[in-house]
Amino acid sequence: MKDVLKKQTYTDERHPGVQFDENGELVGYCTPVELLDELDSDFVERFGEEGRRMANARRERWNRRGLWHFDLF
Repeated sequence: MKDVLKKQTYTDERHPGVQFDENGELVGYCTPVELLDELDSDFVERFGEEGRRMANARRERWNRRGLWHFDLF
């Protein structure tokens, strides 16, 4: 299995120890939005339709204000 990973990934001398796939993307990396999607699906799984309504309400706020807002600054 390790040999397969070595053939499909490479490292860059500017970033020692960081693995990249054949498309230049980081191996094992996900964006914050992808992480939040996964957390939301787990939340909905646990809390059912009420959890879905809560997650959707948060997503609506994100769409209005943006995912990153700096109200405290």
